[in-house]
Amino acid sequence: MDSSAAKKYLTNTTTKGKPSLAGEAVDVLYDQYGSYQAVAKEVSVSANALRKRHRIFLLPHGIRWKVDEGQISLDQGYQISRLESEDDQWLLAFTITEETLSAKECEDVVRGMGEQNRPVRDVLYTLLGVRFDRVVPLLLPLPFDLRFAMSRVAWHKRQQWQDLSFDLIRQGLAVDLHQIAGQLRALATQLEKAGSPQPTGDEGEQGEAGPGEESCDDKRHL
Repeated sequence: MDSSAAKKYLTNTTTKGKPSLAGEAVDVLYDQYGSYQAVAKEVSVSANALRKRHRIFLLPHGIRWKVDEGQISLDQGYQISRLESEDDQWLLAFTITEETLSAKECEDVVRGMGEQNRPVRDVLYTLLGVRFDRVVPLLLPLPFDLRFAMSRVAWHKRQQWQDLSFDLIRQGLAVDLHQIAGQLRALATQLEKAGSPQPTGDEGEQGEAGPGEESCDDKRHL
């Protein structure tokens, strides 16, 4: 997006388009003009509105997608952007979608982290009673840490974590079990051969016939 396109986008669609696209336009003009106030004069949009959308644009891709989809509001996204740690940003974003936190509650959490110098998990529990030890059933009971990790991957793919789970299950069911079974049989055969005793040099050579035995040469000449 160049400067001309950025100005046009912000002038026409700042409050109607996707926040991340507006944020990208702000990013272009901010580099050119150096401040939100200067950009505001160029596009006739308040500096505060520009700042919020710019902060959304700077969030991880998956969280931006949730904001664009409307599952995280602009004000909630702005509060997420105030957190320095990307892991904290992801955790607060995930909690918003799971617990339907309000923008005011998000602001309280961010402020509480600064005032108390405590991890976001502790503040969420202390202020709002949010717990992270609950198990949510899918096809199998999934603990929070697994759902959280899956969400980060899924959101980058613009998916819900449940949809990603089903995709992974489908991929697992599509595996050729007969092919795997054949590979396992072949491996078992190789292991069996590797574990069997190997003939020694003496055993490989023909020895003399013992008492009462005929040699192979004698038999062939009978």
